[in-house]
Amino acid sequence: MTSEGHEHASTLDADKASLGGSKSQSGADDSRVAGLVRRAKKIVRRGRPGSTAAQGSDGPVTFEDFRKEYDQAIGELRQRCKRLDAAEILLFRLTTVTRFVDELQSRNSELTERHNNAVTAMREHGATLHRIGDKIEGEMRKLDPRVLANVSNSAPAPPEMLLDMVIGGYARNLNYIGNLTYQISQIEENCRSLGNQLNDQNDSHQRYLGELQRAHTKKLELARREREDAEELYIKEIEKLKTDHAGEINSLNSSYTNKLNSQRDTFTAESTALRNALTTGDRFQPMTDSVLTPRFKDLLFLVSNLARLPFRQRDDSRAAAISAERRA
Repeated sequence: MTSEGHEHASTLDADKASLGGSKSQSGADDSRVAGLVRRAKKIVRRGRPGSTAAQGSDGPVTFEDFRKEYDQAIGELRQRCKRLDAAEILLFRLTTVTRFVDELQSRNSELTERHNNAVTAMREHGATLHRIGDKIEGEMRKLDPRVLANVSNSAPAPPEMLLDMVIGGYARNLNYIGNLTYQISQIEENCRSLGNQLNDQNDSHQRYLGELQRAHTKKLELARREREDAEELYIKEIEKLKTDHAGEINSLNSSYTNKLNSQRDTFTAESTALRNALTTGDRFQPMTDSVLTPRFKDLLFLVSNLARLPFRQRDDSRAAAISAERRA
Protein backbone atom coordinates (compact mmCIF):
# COMPACT_ATOMS: atom_id res chain seq x y z
CA MET A 1 0.00 0.00 0.00
CA THR A 2 2.86 2.40 0.68
CA SER A 3 4.51 1.82 -2.71
CA GLU A 4 1.12 2.33 -4.32
CA GLY A 5 0.77 5.63 -2.43
CA HIS A 6 4.12 6.80 -3.76
CA GLU A 7 3.04 5.75 -7.26
CA HIS A 8 -0.17 7.80 -6.97
CA ALA A 9 1.81 10.76 -5.63
CA SER A 10 4.20 10.58 -8.59
CA THR A 11 1.16 10.31 -10.88
CA LEU A 12 -0.16 13.56 -9.42
CA ASP A 13 3.21 15.19 -10.12
CA ALA A 14 3.09 13.96 -13.72
CA ASP A 15 -0.48 15.25 -14.12
CA LYS A 16 0.57 18.61 -12.82
CA ALA A 17 3.50 18.73 -15.24
CA SER A 18 1.36 17.68 -18.19
CA LEU A 19 -1.28 20.23 -17.33
CA GLY A 20 1.34 22.97 -17.08
CA GLY A 21 3.10 21.90 -20.35
CA SER A 22 0.11 21.29 -22.63
CA LYS A 23 -2.12 24.17 -21.57
CA SER A 24 -1.34 27.46 -19.98
CA GLN A 25 -2.51 27.41 -16.33
CA SER A 26 -2.47 30.15 -13.87
CA GLY A 27 0.06 30.24 -11.00
CA ALA A 28 -2.74 29.85 -8.47
CA ASP A 29 -3.93 26.56 -10.01
CA ASP A 30 -0.42 25.12 -10.08
CA SER A 31 0.20 26.05 -6.48
CA ARG A 32 -3.17 24.56 -5.47
CA VAL A 33 -2.41 21.28 -7.25
CA ALA A 34 1.10 21.21 -5.74
CA GLY A 35 -0.37 21.80 -2.28
CA LEU A 36 -2.82 18.95 -2.87
CA VAL A 37 0.04 16.63 -3.88
CA ARG A 38 2.13 17.61 -0.85
CA ARG A 39 -0.88 17.02 1.37
CA ALA A 40 -1.40 13.56 -0.13
CA LYS A 41 2.31 12.70 0.34
CA LYS A 42 2.16 13.83 3.97
CA ILE A 43 -0.88 11.67 4.62
CA VAL A 44 0.82 8.74 2.90
CA ARG A 45 3.91 9.16 5.09
CA ARG A 46 1.79 9.37 8.27
CA GLY A 47 -0.15 6.25 7.32
CA ARG A 48 3.01 4.26 6.49
CA PRO A 49 3.70 1.58 9.19
CA GLY A 50 7.02 2.12 11.00
CA SER A 51 7.56 5.68 9.68
CA THR A 52 8.75 8.50 11.95
CA ALA A 53 5.60 10.50 11.35
CA ALA A 54 3.44 7.52 12.23
CA GLN A 55 5.43 6.85 15.41
CA GLY A 56 5.29 10.49 16.49
CA SER A 57 1.51 10.78 15.97
CA ASP A 58 -0.58 10.54 19.09
CA GLY A 59 -3.75 9.27 17.45
CA PRO A 60 -5.15 7.86 14.21
CA VAL A 61 -4.98 9.90 10.98
CA THR A 62 -8.19 11.80 10.02
CA PHE A 63 -9.13 12.72 6.48
CA GLU A 64 -11.81 15.36 7.01
CA ASP A 65 -9.67 18.36 6.16
CA PHE A 66 -7.92 16.59 3.32
CA ARG A 67 -11.25 15.36 1.96
CA LYS A 68 -12.67 18.87 1.85
CA GLU A 69 -9.65 20.31 0.08
CA TYR A 70 -9.52 17.27 -2.17
CA ASP A 71 -13.19 17.59 -3.21
CA GLN A 72 -12.80 21.31 -3.82
CA ALA A 73 -9.63 20.85 -5.86
CA ILE A 74 -11.14 17.95 -7.80
CA GLY A 75 -14.19 20.06 -8.65
CA GLU A 76 -12.06 22.86 -9.94
CA LEU A 77 -9.82 20.48 -11.86
CA ARG A 78 -12.80 18.76 -13.45
CA GLN A 79 -14.21 22.09 -14.59
CA ARG A 80 -10.87 22.99 -16.17
CA CYS A 81 -10.37 19.48 -17.62
CA LYS A 82 -13.53 19.84 -19.64
CA ARG A 83 -11.73 22.49 -21.70
CA LEU A 84 -8.65 20.31 -22.23
CA ASP A 85 -8.00 17.63 -24.83
CA ALA A 86 -6.55 15.23 -22.21
CA ALA A 87 -9.59 15.41 -19.94
CA GLU A 88 -10.29 11.66 -20.09
CA ILE A 89 -6.75 10.71 -19.04
CA LEU A 90 -6.82 13.19 -16.19
CA LEU A 91 -10.23 11.97 -15.02
CA PHE A 92 -8.95 8.36 -15.04
CA ARG A 93 -5.96 9.35 -12.97
CA LEU A 94 -8.13 11.36 -10.62
CA THR A 95 -10.39 8.33 -10.23
CA THR A 96 -7.32 6.29 -9.36
CA VAL A 97 -6.32 8.90 -6.77
CA THR A 98 -9.86 8.84 -5.37
CA ARG A 99 -9.68 5.04 -5.00
CA PHE A 100 -6.27 5.40 -3.38
CA VAL A 101 -7.68 7.94 -0.91
CA ASP A 102 -10.56 5.58 -0.11
CA GLU A 103 -8.07 2.79 0.51
CA LEU A 104 -6.09 5.10 2.77
CA GLN A 105 -9.24 5.92 4.69
CA SER A 106 -10.04 2.20 5.03
CA ARG A 107 -6.48 1.59 6.18
CA ASN A 108 -6.82 4.42 8.68
CA SER A 109 -10.05 2.92 10.03
CA GLU A 110 -8.32 -0.43 10.37
CA LEU A 111 -5.38 1.15 12.18
CA THR A 112 -7.78 3.06 14.43
CA GLU A 113 -9.55 -0.17 15.34
CA ARG A 114 -6.22 -1.89 16.01
CA HIS A 115 -5.13 1.08 18.12
CA ASN A 116 -8.33 0.90 20.17
CA ASN A 117 -7.96 -2.87 20.58
CA ALA A 118 -4.34 -2.42 21.66
CA VAL A 119 -5.39 0.21 24.24
CA THR A 120 -8.12 -2.11 25.55
CA ALA A 121 -5.71 -5.07 25.70
CA MET A 122 -3.12 -2.90 27.45
CA ARG A 123 -5.69 -1.89 30.06
CA GLU A 124 -6.74 -5.52 30.55
CA HIS A 125 -3.11 -6.59 30.87
CA GLY A 126 -2.49 -3.81 33.36
CA ALA A 127 -5.50 -4.89 35.43
CA THR A 128 -4.31 -8.50 35.27
CA LEU A 129 -0.81 -7.47 36.35
CA HIS A 130 -2.25 -5.52 39.27
CA ARG A 131 -4.35 -8.53 40.34
CA ILE A 132 -1.29 -10.79 40.08
CA GLY A 133 0.69 -8.21 42.04
CA ASP A 134 -1.99 -8.15 44.76
CA LYS A 135 -1.92 -11.95 44.99
CA ILE A 136 1.89 -12.01 45.11
CA GLU A 137 1.88 -9.31 47.79
CA GLY A 138 -0.70 -11.21 49.84
CA GLU A 139 1.24 -14.47 49.61
CA MET A 140 4.50 -12.69 50.45
CA ARG A 141 2.88 -11.11 53.50
CA LYS A 142 1.68 -14.56 54.59
CA LEU A 143 5.08 -16.20 54.09
CA ASP A 144 7.31 -13.46 55.53
CA PRO A 145 5.74 -10.15 56.63
CA ARG A 146 9.20 -8.65 57.11
CA VAL A 147 9.80 -8.65 53.36
CA LEU A 148 7.05 -6.07 52.77
CA ALA A 149 7.55 -4.18 56.03
CA ASN A 150 8.23 -0.93 54.16
CA VAL A 151 5.20 -1.35 51.84
CA SER A 152 1.94 0.18 53.00
CA ASN A 153 -1.22 -1.93 53.04
CA SER A 154 -3.34 0.94 51.74
CA ALA A 155 -1.00 1.69 48.82
CA PRO A 156 -0.15 -1.62 47.14
CA ALA A 157 3.30 -2.06 45.67
CA PRO A 158 3.65 -1.93 41.87
CA PRO A 159 4.07 -5.24 40.05
CA GLU A 160 7.63 -4.29 39.04
CA MET A 161 8.64 -3.91 42.69
CA LEU A 162 6.98 -7.18 43.66
CA LEU A 163 8.63 -8.91 40.71
CA ASP A 164 12.03 -7.58 41.81
CA MET A 165 11.31 -8.82 45.34
CA VAL A 166 10.31 -12.25 44.03
CA ILE A 167 13.44 -12.43 41.86
CA GLY A 168 15.60 -11.37 44.82
CA GLY A 169 13.95 -13.98 47.05
CA TYR A 170 14.43 -16.58 44.34
CA ALA A 171 18.12 -15.66 44.11
CA ARG A 172 18.50 -15.92 47.89
CA ASN A 173 16.68 -19.25 47.93
CA LEU A 174 18.82 -20.45 45.05
CA ASN A 175 21.97 -19.48 46.96
CA TYR A 176 20.61 -21.17 50.08
CA ILE A 177 19.77 -24.28 48.07
CA GLY A 178 23.28 -24.24 46.63
CA ASN A 179 24.74 -24.11 50.14
CA LEU A 180 22.44 -26.92 51.24
CA THR A 181 23.43 -28.95 48.18
CA TYR A 182 27.11 -28.46 49.01
CA GLN A 183 26.46 -29.46 52.63
CA ILE A 184 24.50 -32.51 51.47
CA SER A 185 27.36 -33.50 49.17
CA GLN A 186 29.79 -33.13 52.08
CA ILE A 187 27.50 -35.21 54.29
CA GLU A 188 27.19 -37.88 51.59
CA GLU A 189 30.98 -37.94 51.22
CA ASN A 190 31.34 -38.29 54.99
CA CYS A 191 28.71 -41.04 54.95
CA ARG A 192 30.63 -42.89 52.24
CA SER A 193 33.86 -42.51 54.22
CA LEU A 194 32.17 -43.71 57.40
CA GLY A 195 30.57 -46.56 55.44
CA ASN A 196 33.97 -47.64 54.16
CA GLN A 197 35.39 -47.48 57.68
CA LEU A 198 32.41 -49.44 58.98
CA ASN A 199 32.88 -52.07 56.27
CA ASP A 200 36.56 -52.36 57.18
CA GLN A 201 35.68 -52.69 60.86
CA ASN A 202 33.00 -55.27 60.02
CA ASP A 203 35.51 -57.28 58.00
CA SER A 204 38.05 -57.10 60.83
CA HIS A 205 35.36 -58.02 63.34
CA GLN A 206 34.23 -60.95 61.22
CA ARG A 207 37.82 -62.20 60.97
CA TYR A 208 38.24 -61.79 64.73
CA LEU A 209 34.95 -63.64 65.33
CA GLY A 210 36.11 -66.43 63.01
CA GLU A 211 39.37 -66.77 64.91
CA LEU A 212 37.53 -66.76 68.25
CA GLN A 213 35.07 -69.34 66.95
CA ARG A 214 37.85 -71.62 65.75
CA ALA A 215 39.75 -71.21 69.05
CA HIS A 216 36.56 -71.86 71.02
CA THR A 217 35.82 -74.91 68.88
CA LYS A 218 39.30 -76.25 69.60
CA LYS A 219 38.84 -75.60 73.31
CA LEU A 220 35.45 -77.32 73.25
CA GLU A 221 36.92 -80.30 71.42
CA LEU A 222 39.78 -80.49 73.92
CA ALA A 223 37.36 -80.19 76.85
CA ARG A 224 35.13 -82.87 75.32
CA ARG A 225 38.08 -85.21 74.93
CA GLU A 226 39.24 -84.50 78.48
CA ARG A 227 35.70 -85.11 79.74
CA GLU A 228 35.47 -88.38 77.81
CA ASP A 229 38.87 -89.45 79.16
CA ALA A 230 37.84 -88.45 82.68
CA GLU A 231 34.53 -90.32 82.32
CA GLU A 232 36.33 -93.37 81.01
CA LEU A 233 38.84 -93.22 83.88
CA TYR A 234 36.03 -92.62 86.36
CA ILE A 235 34.08 -95.58 84.99
CA LYS A 236 37.15 -97.77 85.24
CA GLU A 237 37.76 -96.62 88.80
CA ILE A 238 34.09 -97.20 89.62
CA GLU A 239 34.26 -100.69 88.11
CA LYS A 240 37.40 -101.37 90.09
CA LEU A 241 35.81 -100.01 93.25
CA LYS A 242 32.71 -102.08 92.56
CA THR A 243 34.83 -105.17 92.13
CA ASP A 244 36.80 -104.40 95.28
CA HIS A 245 33.64 -103.55 97.15
CA ALA A 246 31.94 -106.71 95.95
CA GLY A 247 34.97 -108.73 97.10
CA GLU A 248 34.96 -107.00 100.45
CA ILE A 249 31.21 -107.55 100.75
CA ASN A 250 31.62 -111.21 99.92
CA SER A 251 34.47 -111.56 102.39
CA LEU A 252 32.48 -109.74 105.04
CA ASN A 253 29.42 -111.82 104.27
CA SER A 254 31.43 -114.99 104.55
CA SER A 255 33.08 -113.83 107.78
CA TYR A 256 29.76 -112.72 109.18
CA THR A 257 28.17 -115.95 108.06
CA ASN A 258 30.92 -117.93 109.74
CA LYS A 259 30.62 -115.86 112.88
CA LEU A 260 26.84 -116.21 112.83
CA ASN A 261 27.10 -119.91 112.30
CA SER A 262 29.58 -120.24 115.17
CA GLN A 263 27.50 -117.97 117.35
CA ARG A 264 24.36 -119.85 116.31
CA ASP A 265 26.01 -123.09 117.29
CA THR A 266 27.13 -121.59 120.56
CA PHE A 267 23.67 -120.15 121.13
CA THR A 268 22.08 -123.42 120.24
CA ALA A 269 24.35 -125.28 122.63
CA GLU A 270 23.73 -122.77 125.36
CA SER A 271 19.99 -122.79 124.66
CA THR A 272 20.02 -126.55 124.82
CA ALA A 273 21.98 -126.50 128.03
CA LEU A 274 19.69 -123.86 129.44
CA ARG A 275 16.59 -125.76 128.33
CA ASN A 276 17.94 -128.89 129.87
CA ALA A 277 18.76 -127.01 133.01
CA LEU A 278 15.31 -125.49 133.09
CA THR A 279 13.50 -128.70 132.38
CA THR A 280 15.54 -130.68 134.85
CA GLY A 281 15.14 -129.27 138.27
CA ASP A 282 17.96 -131.18 139.85
CA ARG A 283 20.50 -129.99 137.42
CA PHE A 284 19.31 -126.29 137.25
CA GLN A 285 21.94 -123.90 138.32
CA PRO A 286 21.14 -120.18 138.03
CA MET A 287 23.67 -117.99 136.20
CA THR A 288 24.91 -114.72 137.53
CA ASP A 289 24.15 -111.37 135.88
CA SER A 290 27.75 -110.87 134.91
CA VAL A 291 27.48 -113.92 132.70
CA LEU A 292 23.96 -113.35 131.31
CA THR A 293 24.37 -109.64 130.48
CA PRO A 294 27.25 -110.04 127.96
CA ARG A 295 25.53 -112.98 126.36
CA PHE A 296 22.30 -111.08 126.05
CA LYS A 297 24.11 -108.11 124.45
CA ASP A 298 25.86 -110.40 121.98
CA LEU A 299 22.49 -111.92 121.11
CA LEU A 300 20.99 -108.49 120.49
CA PHE A 301 23.98 -107.53 118.30
CA LEU A 302 23.61 -110.66 116.21
CA VAL A 303 19.89 -110.12 115.78
CA SER A 304 20.41 -106.50 114.71
CA ASN A 305 23.10 -107.53 112.20
CA LEU A 306 20.82 -110.16 110.75
CA ALA A 307 18.03 -107.58 110.44
CA ARG A 308 20.21 -104.97 108.66
CA LEU A 309 21.93 -107.29 106.19
CA PRO A 310 19.14 -107.32 103.47
CA PHE A 311 18.87 -103.52 103.51
CA ARG A 312 22.61 -103.13 102.94
CA GLN A 313 22.49 -105.47 99.95
CA ARG A 314 19.56 -103.50 98.52
CA ASP A 315 21.44 -100.18 98.89
CA ASP A 316 24.50 -101.63 97.15
CA SER A 317 22.40 -102.81 94.17
CA ARG A 318 20.73 -99.38 93.90
CA ALA A 319 24.12 -97.58 93.85
CA ALA A 320 25.34 -99.92 91.10
CA ALA A 321 22.21 -99.18 88.98
CA ILE A 322 22.70 -95.40 89.35
CA SER A 323 26.35 -95.61 88.26
CA ALA A 324 25.33 -97.71 85.23
CA GLU A 325 22.75 -95.08 84.21
CA ARG A 326 25.37 -92.35 84.46
CA ARG A 327 27.73 -94.27 82.23
CA ALA A 328 24.94 -94.74 79.66
